[in-house]
Amino acid sequence: MAWVNPNIDRIMSRDKGVRTAVRAKRDEIARVAEGLFASHDNPGGHEITTDDGRTDAFVSLEGRAPLSVEFGHWQETKNGREFVDGLHVLGRAVGQATE
Repeated sequence: MAWVNPNIDRIMSRDKGVRTAVRAKRDEIARVAEGLFASHDNPGGHEITTDDGRTDAFVSLEGRAPLSVEFGHWQETKNGREFVDGLHVLGRAVGQATE
């Protein structure tokens, strides 16, 4: 019977080649996100940032209200409350970078 080390996920996630591949994918997603976000002139001073965790790598939208920029928000107008669509920059970047 085959035996698999129960810590294989921890062992593999710390492998130099795996960490390099994860960070390379993070950089690709960040480049796509920055390209998608560039035409919006950084609304509210938001920006695309990257960071490294112990085993993960992150692409983030940072600023005063990143969830509202990414997913949308309600806004009061002279015609009442209207929904402003989000930019979906991070979601679209992940989709495009994994094609």
